[in-house]
Amino acid sequence: MEIIFWVTLTLLIHSYLVYPVSLPFIFFFYHPKRVINSAFCPKVTIIIAAFNEEKIITQKIDNCLSLDYPPENLEILVGSDGSSDRTVALLQAYTSKCNLRVFDFKSRRGKAAVLNDLIASASGDYLLFCDANTLFLKNTARKLLANFSDEKIGLVCGRLVLRDSTGTSLGQGESLYWTFESELKLLEGKLGVVMGANGGVYALKKSLVPRLPEHRTTMDDFFIAAHVLNKGYTVTYEPLAIGSEETSVDKFGEFRRKIRIGQANANQLFHYLKLLNPLRPLVAYCFFSHKLIRWLGPVLMVILLPTNFLLAQPFSLGKTYGFFLILQSAFYILALIGTIANKQNIKIPLFISIPYYFLAMNLALILGTLKAIFTRPKGGAWDREERNPVKNHY
Repeated sequence: MEIIFWVTLTLLIHSYLVYPVSLPFIFFFYHPKRVINSAFCPKVTIIIAAFNEEKIITQKIDNCLSLDYPPENLEILVGSDGSSDRTVALLQAYTSKCNLRVFDFKSRRGKAAVLNDLIASASGDYLLFCDANTLFLKNTARKLLANFSDEKIGLVCGRLVLRDSTGTSLGQGESLYWTFESELKLLEGKLGVVMGANGGVYALKKSLVPRLPEHRTTMDDFFIAAHVLNKGYTVTYEPLAIGSEETSVDKFGEFRRKIRIGQANANQLFHYLKLLNPLRPLVAYCFFSHKLIRWLGPVLMVILLPTNFLLAQPFSLGKTYGFFLILQSAFYILALIGTIANKQNIKIPLFISIPYYFLAMNLALILGTLKAIFTRPKGGAWDREERNPVKNHY
C-alpha cells in the first residue's frame, strides 16, 4: 500500500511540478539549432470551421484582412457546419472583396469533417488553423510562417491569450491555467516537442496534415500535432504570434468543454500512445509527463486519498502520512467551498479557486473518458460553448 501511495503521489507531483522545472535543464544540454528567416512569407490558407457564428464572424474576417501579410499569398477558407443563423450570408458579402471562399455545408457533420473538406480545397502550401472567435495581432501570420524557413519544423503553435471577463470561478481558473500551459508550451517549444497546439492559432505544412477521424469527436489540434511529431518533424512555439479569446459565457461552460476534450482525447488514445516510442526519448518523456499522467490524474487522485487515509494510523497525524492526509483534506474542503460559492455566484479568492478549478477539471476529464468508453460514436459534431466576443483586443 505504501508503494501505491508514493507512486501515485510522485506521478502527480512530477507532472505538475517536476516536469516544468526539468525542461530548462534539458535545454541546457540540448540546443536544437534553428535558422529563421523573418522575411519568409509563403502562400498560406487560413482555415476556419464555423457553426452559428453570426455574432463574431464579420469581426473575424476583418481581423484576417487586417493582417500584415502579402494579400497575394493569403487565402481564407470558411466552412459552415450546417449553421442555422446568418453566418453564411454575412460571409458571402466579403467574397467579392477579398480572397475568401465560403463553403456552406447544409447538414451538420462536425468540425473534423469540415476541416477535412477545407484542407482538400486549400491552395496554400501552409495552413493556418484558427477559431471564429480567435482574433490575431497584425503580425501573427508573419511570426508563425517565418518559422517554416527551417525545414525541420513541421508545425508552429502560436500563443493563445485566454481572458476572463465573466468573473466566474471556472473562467478565472481556466485563464490562470492557460497562462501556466502557455509557459509550458514555450519551454517545450525550445526543444521542438510542444505537446499539442493551441486550436485557435497554429500553422503547419499542408503536406503533413493527416485526415482527421470523422466518426468520433477528435481534438484536431492535438491529433495533428501528434501526427507531425510521429513523422519526425519538430513542433515549436512562437510566443509573438498571438491570438486572443474570451472564456465561456456560462459559468459551467468551461466544465462542459473539458468533458468534451476528455472524451475526444480518450477516443484517440491508442493513436497517441505512438508518442511513447523509446527511440525518441525526448518526445516520449514530454508526452508521458505532460499528457498521459494528466489524463490518468483523476484515477491517481481516487487512489491517493483512500490509500493515504488507511496509512494514516489513529493519533499519528504528526507523522508523514497524517501530514499528507491533512493537506489532501484541506484541498478537498477548499474545493467544496469553491463549488458552493460558484453555485451561489459568490466571488472566491485565488487560494480557493485553484483547488476548485483543479478538482472540477479532473472530474470533467473522468466524465469525458467514461463517455468515450460507454457511449456509441455519433459522429464528430458537438454542442459548442458560447464565448464572449473579444473586447479590447490588443
